[in-house]
Amino acid sequence: MSIQGHCNCGSVRVTLPDQPASSLICFCLNFRRAGGVLASLNYTLAKSTAIVSDSKSVLKRYHDSNTDSGNTIIRNFCGNCGSSVMTEVPLHPEALIVKASLFDHIAPPNQEAFAEKKMDWAKGIAIEKPSEQAFE
Repeated sequence: MSIQGHCNCGSVRVTLPDQPASSLICFCLNFRRAGGVLASLNYTLAKSTAIVSDSKSVLKRYHDSNTDSGNTIIRNFCGNCGSSVMTEVPLHPEALIVKASLFDHIAPPNQEAFAEKKMDWAKGIAIEKPSEQAFE
């Protein structure tokens, strides 16, 4: 059964053929900066399997050549709300890295990328009692 995710404002939607069984967690500096997060949860899949809908033509692209790997990647984000949507890797044109955060349910990570970039203080984080009202 297909699943659909979207950016924060709903202008860009991504449909996948089914719920991925696992995700990849990436600690690279650029994914952290692009998403404003400690790490980025991603689904790596064949580009041909994802359907990207951008009915308002707000999807923007940024060619990022200052990466930890040294390879240029293409970051796609919503030009309206700024949400990271997906990343293309020109060295692997058949692949697509879709941000798992677009979807309501996220498969647990079974792979790490750039683990050496993980913040030392984050290696043992275990939040036992998260606050649901932190930003209300």
